[in-house]
Amino acid sequence: MVGWQRRFNNRVRPYGLNVLDPEDPVAISPLPTVTELITAREQETAKAKLKEKNRLKRQHIEVKLQTTLCLIICTIIPLFTFIATIFRLWHSGLLSTEQKD
Repeated sequence: MVGWQRRFNNRVRPYGLNVLDPEDPVAISPLPTVTELITAREQETAKAKLKEKNRLKRQHIEVKLQTTLCLIICTIIPLFTFIATIFRLWHSGLLSTEQKD
């Protein structure tokens, strides 16, 4: 028979509930200063501006791609179809350059 084994570590601090563990880096770390808070906020703002700039750049590329595809689909493909139709009519003899008497 296999014995019961504990899966998780004990969450109760060995020093008690109200006493801080001297080796806990979170408990010892001081509160951030105003300068640090301002710097962190400026970094967040810079990251947000960079994300917005990248989003606008990607949107501009998508618009140019959409414009190019629309130009190809709506102009060049019908032109090729028209030329192919004219060539088939000329090749079959229905469209000729010779005048009939």
